[in-house]
Amino acid sequence: MDLNGDAEPLLIVGAVHPGSGALVRITADLSGYPAVPPAWRFTDSAGGSAAPFPQPGGSPVVPGSIFHPNRLICAPWNRLAYAEHGGPHPDWGALTNWKTAGAGYTKADTLADMLSQIHLHLTLSPGMS
Repeated sequence: MDLNGDAEPLLIVGAVHPGSGALVRITADLSGYPAVPPAWRFTDSAGGSAAPFPQPGGSPVVPGSIFHPNRLICAPWNRLAYAEHGGPHPDWGALTNWKTAGAGYTKADTLADMLSQIHLHLTLSPGMS
């Protein structure tokens, strides 16, 4: 994947929800990455908004969930969680501060870290809604 090319980079990941067995499609708009975080979203096969979205889940080890009731991945490493992109977090500041924003929230500095966090939270999610 060439992150320096002229085309807007897009990462598409297919997975199965561990709790429900439902197929999920996760996309990341990587434009501007790594200066700014990707824009992660669950989509349908046509790239539109997904009808099903993971339900929040937790455990004693992972007490919170990145799956926000507003149907977004609520994490400092998702550009869509910031207020300037319609997200619930004006307190995280500028997108360029994403690696230090949201102290106490999920942490992921690389695409692999981000995918690992999504997988962890999918594993804790009881299903799709």
